[in-house]
Amino acid sequence: MNPAWALLRLASPQLPIGGYSYSQGLEWAVDSGLITDADGAERWLADQLALNLARFEAPLLLAHCQAAQDGDWGQLQALAERHRASRETRELALESRQMGYSLRQLLDGLPE
Repeated sequence: MNPAWALLRLASPQLPIGGYSYSQGLEWAVDSGLITDADGAERWLADQLALNLARFEAPLLLAHCQAAQDGDWGQLQALAERHRASRETRELALESRQMGYSLRQLLDGLPE
């Protein structure tokens, strides 16, 4: 398979990321009237990036990558537990688990 085509599979509706991702509360914010326009949506997304992704998830991902590169399976397990503990609700935990499962299925099907 062409590597570019393989990467395009990341946009598949079978993998809940990109345009098909879970809303992480965005739908609720719109339904409740907290977000009423494009500016509000932009602020919401900027806050998510600045407060969650940049300060927690990206550094955690880097730590996962380093532990995997080092072959430190104990550290990988500890980091996975830390991420699981960060999911505030059962729904968020299920979203994360499903996304991981879907990504694993997709990656298993990619050429080396």
